[in-house]
Amino acid sequence: MSETYGKAGGGRLAEAFKLTTSYVSLIFIPACLGFTALTPLIIEILAGSTYSEAILPLAIVSLGIAVYGYSAALLSALTALGKTSRVATAILLASLVEFTLCLLLAQP
Repeated sequence: MSETYGKAGGGRLAEAFKLTTSYVSLIFIPACLGFTALTPLIIEILAGSTYSEAILPLAIVSLGIAVYGYSAALLSALTALGKTSRVATAILLASLVEFTLCLLLAQP
């Protein structure tokens, strides 16, 4: 997106962002949701019934990856616009939220 912004300006960057998020919505999100729905079958085929405890963690990871599709496009657009402080803030906030959730949810 930086190349698009450098060559054509903000209007073309907005078009590139819309195109990117359209592809994320049409391809990436359904693929991740389908993977989530098929997680029990995938674990059974790849690892066998001894790894059935891995179904829930794999489903959670695949849902998290679905959200990542939009964040990658947004962070790329913000970086192209030179808003690196917002990118750093977004990454720091996401890291803090993830760390807090890990502490709360992953208790032995």
